[in-house]
Amino acid sequence: MAARVIRLGSAPSTNDLGKELLRAGEPHGTVIIAARQTRGRGQRGRRWASPPGGLWASLLVRPKLEVTQAGLLNIASVVAAGEAGAAVSGVSIRIKWPNDLLVQGRKVGGVLVETSAARGVIAWATIGVGVNANVSCASLPAGLRASAASLAEEAGRVISLDALLGELCDRTQRGLDLIESGAVDEILAAWRALDATPGREVRSSRGERIGIAQGIDSLGRLVVTVARGESLPFPTTRGIIIA
Repeated sequence: MAARVIRLGSAPSTNDLGKELLRAGEPHGTVIIAARQTRGRGQRGRRWASPPGGLWASLLVRPKLEVTQAGLLNIASVVAAGEAGAAVSGVSIRIKWPNDLLVQGRKVGGVLVETSAARGVIAWATIGVGVNANVSCASLPAGLRASAASLAEEAGRVISLDALLGELCDRTQRGLDLIESGAVDEILAAWRALDATPGREVRSSRGERIGIAQGIDSLGRLVVTVARGESLPFPTTRGIIIA
């Protein structure tokens, strides 16, 4: 991957720019990286603070996957980001469904995969990755400081953004190759080795208790044991909150 790298001093959102480029015919493997984002986004359109010092990047891919494999694409992308961060920093990183990167329970990064489909297949996807690599937690908005982590602060040294990006690209491409070749079990095993989701309480967006998270199924969907004892898959985060 990283056939072409577009480096920007600032961008509203690397994912939004990536979607524009893909619609215009940008090939598989292009990477967009910005020193800062002014309108970075996370799940459900939440604002993502993206000050200088972090890795704010989008990988543009044209995978050979069916729409039903979108969950696996997300799983592979989050695993790639978590493994890349750990490899470069030496810091232990766990992951929480669907897209959080955690260090000792605090959020050090996240992944936002956005796709476009046609005739039952994924035409293209933007894999947006945000990591607090060299970001000082004290520089983040006040409401985020207590729940955030920084790789540099945890490792006690500056993190090479180029090394982090290189690991991310290599591991993302490997994940795509595994899914496309049918080696899904390897991706699922990698996720489960890092998964911090099982045992967490799952609630509705209105605060009602739904059940307890058990992990993921073979399509990358969250499995929840509900009050009556059934284990049910939840394909999206819409309407649910994981503690």
